[in-house]
This record gives sequence, structure tokens and C-alpha cells, in this order.
Amino acid sequence: MKIRILFSLLIMPLALCAAPKPSEVDQKATALEAQLNKALDSSPEAAKVMLELVDLYYKEGRVFGLVRVGERFTKAQSSHARHREVMVKLIDGLEVMARRDELITISREFLSRYPGSVEAIDVVQRLGDALNHKRKPLEAADAYRALWLHRPVAANRIAGQRSSELYTSTGNHRIRARSAEMAESLLDRLPGGEFTLRAGLRAVNEYRFVSRWVESNTVIQKMFKNGPGIQMHTIAKIVFTIPVFNF
Repeated sequence: MKIRILFSLLIMPLALCAAPKPSEVDQKATALEAQLNKALDSSPEAAKVMLELVDLYYKEGRVFGLVRVGERFTKAQSSHARHREVMVKLIDGLEVMARRDELITISREFLSRYPGSVEAIDVVQRLGDALNHKRKPLEAADAYRALWLHRPVAANRIAGQRSSELYTSTGNHRIRARSAEMAESLLDRLPGGEFTLRAGLRAVNEYRFVSRWVESNTVIQKMFKNGPGIQMHTIAKIVFTIPVFNF
């Protein structure tokens, strides 16, 4: 009896330290990873397995696995029909992990490949945030500007707006002129309304700040012509009394 009790006491710590049974998710991931290691990343078989893993890791919030497999897929399967989707999920993972350098690289690649996609405006905003965090506002402004000029539609107006705001923040007169140009572009491209009125007012003041009076007067004329329901004296009063106008 004493021997049995002593034996039980000896093995109890081992029983307590025994690893818990892997969850169904762990078992599925392990099996898929094993399959993936048997195939070339560029093969259709590997693509199928990687997509299953990406979907699994994304659904379960397993960021490290998502980023690791997502990077493999985007590099090896650039022509796959779901490449764009996986890139967005990879960007999600990189953002959660605060891996900003990689996020910047992948976001720029995404915008280069898919500038007309519905996800582009979201991706450029995350790229802009990452660049701003790294104290690169001019690069952020350029990224916003590129997207707006590629597809100047209402859905992307935040890109034009942020570009204009960031160019102003640099303090450089030559660069600040781009702020006025972006605001004027918003006025030109979007339907008349309160937002375009504010864009026009910003363009006027930014052009004035850099002493480009001809361009400033041209914008005022556009506002008189295109602003539906806007009284001339209202525009004139605002233009000549407010030194700086924000969106």
C-alpha cells in the first residue's frame, strides 16, 4: 500500500504537467501545415492548402499564422484569383502586430496592383497612418494623392482631403502649393455641395498663402460658377475674412 501511494505521489506532478489535448482548430492547422510542407508554394495544391490556412487563422484570430502563411501565398501565388483578398487579410494581420515597415511595403504593392479596387481607400488610409507614425507625412500625402488622381470619385474623396491636409502640415511653401492643387481638384471633380464649397475655400486660402493670386482668383470664379444655390456675397465674405480654411 505504501509503495502504491509513493508511486502515485511521484507520478502526480507528471500528470498535472501533461499537455492538454489539442483543440480541433490546432489539429486541423497541424494537418494542413503538414500538407503544405509536402508541396511547392507555387503549385495549385499548395495554393488550396494555404487558402484554407489563411481562412482558418483569420477566422480564429491567429495572427502569427495568418501573417506567415499570407506572406507565402502573396509571394508565390501572385496571379491567383484570391490574391487581392489574401493581401487585405495580410495587411490586417500586419496592422494588428504593428509591423509597420512590412505593412507599408505590402500596402504600396496592393495599391500598385489594385488601385481601382473597393479596398483601395481603406488600404491607403492604413498606409497613411503607418507613414505618419514613422514621421513621413509627405510620403503619406503622396500616397493619398496618387489614389485620388487615379480614381477621383466621391468614394475616394477622403484621399484627396487627407492629401491636401498633409501637404499643408509640411510647412514648405513649394510643397504647400500641392495642398491648394488637391483642394482645387476636389472642387473640379466632385458634384457641387457643402464639401466642394469647403474644398474651394481651402484652395483659395492655400494659393494665397504661397502668393499664387491668379490661381486663387480662378478658384473663386469656379465657385461662383459651380456652387449651386450659393450666393456670391456669401462666398466673397468668407474668402476675404477667413485667413485659413479647413475641411
